[in-house]
Formats: sequence, C-alpha cells, structure tokens
Amino acid sequence: MVHRDDRLARMAASLAFAAVIATACSSATPVPMPEPRPDLQQKSEPESQFARDVLATHNSERARVGDPPLVWSDTLAQHAAVWAQHLAQLGRLEHSALYLRPGEGENLWMGTANYFSTDAKIEYWTRERADFRYGEFPDISDKLPWNEVAHYTQIVWRDTKTVGCATAVNGKLEVLVCRYGPPGNWMGRKPY
Repeated sequence: MVHRDDRLARMAASLAFAAVIATACSSATPVPMPEPRPDLQQKSEPESQFARDVLATHNSERARVGDPPLVWSDTLAQHAAVWAQHLAQLGRLEHSALYLRPGEGENLWMGTANYFSTDAKIEYWTRERADFRYGEFPDISDKLPWNEVAHYTQIVWRDTKTVGCATAVNGKLEVLVCRYGPPGNWMGRKPY
C-alpha cells in the first residue's frame, strides 16, 4: 500500500525534476559534465549516525552495480539542510533551481514526520530499480517515463563521488534532501 504522502511526494518530485531536465535538454549541443568542485570533495568520516546510515544505504546500492562508494560531504549536507528547511516551510516538494545548486544533483523525499527510518526514506528511491532498464539517459525505463527512475539513477550514477543529506520537520511532515556532487542523470550518458 502506498501512503498518500508518498504518492504526493513522488508526483511533485517527478514534475519538478521533469521541468529541470526538459530545460537541460532544450539545447541542441550536449551539455558538458561539470567539473567536481573542490569544496565538495570532503573525505572525512561522517560524525553522525544519520550520515553513516545515508552512506551505508547509498553505497549498498552502488556496490550492487559495481560503483565505487560515495563519501560524505559536509558542504553538500549544509546545502541540503537549507533547502530541506525551505521545503518544510512550504509543505511540499519542489526541486531547487539549478543556479542555486551549481554542480549538485538533488533527490527529495517527503512523508509522515518521525515515522520512517533513514534507510526507509532512501529505499523509497532505490525501489525505482524495479522499473529501471540499463541504457543511455533518458532511455532507462520500459514501463514508465524516465523521471520515475531518476532518483535511483542519481544514486548509482558512477561519476557522482560525494553525498550530503539533511532532514527538516514541519508539523506532521518530514522532508529529506540529498545533494550529490557531481550531479548525475546526464542526457546521452549511461549511469554506470
């Protein structure tokens, strides 16, 4: 059974993500992959259990496809925290504008506050694997529009090296924002 919060969050994230990618695809020339930003290349051991759980869930999925593990970025986590607070105040999901997060990918989740574990929130994205078909982006799903598996492909995007996430609560709703450096889901490229 899919919770109403989950359906609304997935629908909002899909629509916002589709608008971002449609904008990126409107150019006739290929968009170059951004260079990794030095400030996102932090290799420190994460201090919080939340960060360790985020990495464990992401890296388990990446290991499944043979990708190297992600490392935690405090900078990305700080950026994610700002956006998570904004979304909690809005009470809905909406991807940040690309100019607000240059060189950063983004996954969003919203659900009932204090109900879901960190693993369960991220596994919401990794379950998209069931509808994923390996190929060049955007030809990555047989059954659904490509944006229905784009959270998953961001997680397993081989060129992504770092992740930082944060949560925010607003009454009954909790928001999780994960930021990725460099971003994935590039048109004409395979995820791994």
